[in-house]
Formats: sequence, structure tokens, C-alpha cells
Amino acid sequence: MIETVSIVIVCMNRLANLDRCLPSIERYTTTPHCIYVVAYLFSEENLEKLRLGYPYVHIILSNEVRGFSENNNLALAKVTTPYTFVLNDDTEFTEPVLDNLLHALEKTEDATVMSPVLYRGDGSVQFHGRRKYTFPSFLLHHMGIRITFPSKYENKSGIYKTYNVSGAAFLIYTDVFKKIGFFDESFFFCPEDIALSTLLNRNGFYCYVDSSVRIMHYEGISSHKTELFYATTSVAYLGESYYFGTSKIRRSILLMLWSFKVLVFEIRRIFHCTTHVADYLYIYKQVLRSYKRKVSPKALFIEEYNKVKR
Repeated sequence: MIETVSIVIVCMNRLANLDRCLPSIERYTTTPHCIYVVAYLFSEENLEKLRLGYPYVHIILSNEVRGFSENNNLALAKVTTPYTFVLNDDTEFTEPVLDNLLHALEKTEDATVMSPVLYRGDGSVQFHGRRKYTFPSFLLHHMGIRITFPSKYENKSGIYKTYNVSGAAFLIYTDVFKKIGFFDESFFFCPEDIALSTLLNRNGFYCYVDSSVRIMHYEGISSHKTELFYATTSVAYLGESYYFGTSKIRRSILLMLWSFKVLVFEIRRIFHCTTHVADYLYIYKQVLRSYKRKVSPKALFIEEYNKVKR
């Protein structure tokens, strides 16, 4: 049987995630497909379990420090099917997600990408489409100012055009993905999906959501921090700063933003130091230091990763 879709999953040695994700794909998918799992920094024990438990999976070893974009691109370079489905390992199908997205994509004339609605593990909506993010909205978000207003790109019914996709789950025409160079590897961990969406839109390739298709995404429902919490959070904020700080004026504003956040959390530490305050004071200091010195997100991650390993 000729395969139609390649499913690409990056997993950082979290076999428990795959044990939930992979069986759900097979349970609910009839579309001929193949699965690539990028085994990122896997232990020998987990690698052997992956091989024995899922012999149908194409395993791509990634034993060097790489970001989300780099790891995905390792697998994307091997894809030969007409469609590619990028999927996080911490997701679960509870319905024929891929079958339904493929049907929606094929019948929507100007669509290049089709996404599901993402639900958190507690049942709340994480993404029902994603609006166009701007420099002002980025600033307001990090200043703690929440301005909510309806967007034509979110929370619509049927199959509708959105602006940004979530890197956790989206179906795309492989030839278009290849044409634009897959994920931008300068973004180590965030906001590679926003950068991809923007590039697609600017080149006339449009992103859609099928509001009738839902997928579970378990990211962030646990209150327990992983050992790489400081690394991933710092790098995410730094990557966003580079993405939005595209001019000298914006860069100066962002330097003031991170300086202000460090100052606020220094004051909070003096009067009421909680774990939360101490954690984010450290993170904001790392972002400010790295942004001042123009340290790359990958270099910052390696620095934090090495601290954990010591």
C-alpha cells in the first residue's frame, strides 16, 4: 500500500508520551501512513523499548543537542509522501484526527495547512486557531497586560482560515513545506511555528483549522517542572525576543522590557520570595544577559543543559 502521509514526531527520551501517542494514532487512522520518531537524547534502555514496542516506526537518532526545528528537520528531509503531519509526542488521538484533517485539506481549495482544535488534558481549549501576533501584543503579554478581543483567525465554526498554526499538530503539503525550507533552525525552541506560519502567509500559502477535529495535547497540565524547565523557558523567551526584535528601536525596547522584569522580580524577591519568584527572576536574568550579548538560543540552551548534567 502506497503511503499518503508521513507523521513526524520528536521525542526527548519521554517513552511514556509515545506509549500514549503512538497506539492512539494506529487506533484511529485508516489513511496509509508512515511514522518517523526522532529519538532525541534517548537512553539505550528506552531506545531498545521503542524498537521492540513499535517495530513499524522509523527511528531517527539524534544524540547531539538540537532544537525543535533541527530535530524535526532531520526527519522532514526523509519524507517522500505528498503530505506531512507534524505532531508533538505529548498528544493523543481520541478520534480519526489525521483522516479528517486530510479530507478537510483536500477539499479546501486554497489551504496549504490544516490544523485541529487543541485541547489540554483538563478539557480546556488550548488553540482554536491562532491570531496574528505583533510586536505590541508581545510587549503587552510580557508586561502582564491581558487585552482580549475577538479575532477573525480564532474560534470560528466549520473550516476557517487562521493565521498561525501550533507546532504541536498540523497537516501540510510536503512540497510546499520543502519549498520554504521546513522549520527555521535559528529558532531553537519557540517561536518556530509562528515564523513558519508567517512565512507561509507571506508567500500565499494559507493555514486553516477544521473546528470539528480535536486532539488532546497534554503540555503544561502538570505542576511539576522538568529538569530542563529553566533552559526551555529561557530559550523560548529569547527566541521570541529575536523574532520580534527586528529593528534597533524594537531591540532597545525589548532590552528595557527584560530589565524592567528583572527589577520587578528583584523587588518581589526582597519582600516575598517564593519558588515562582526565584525561578522567574533567574530566567529573566538569563534572557536579559543573553539578549544584551546577542547569545543564540541554542548557545543559551547548551549552557543551561550543561548545568543540569553537572
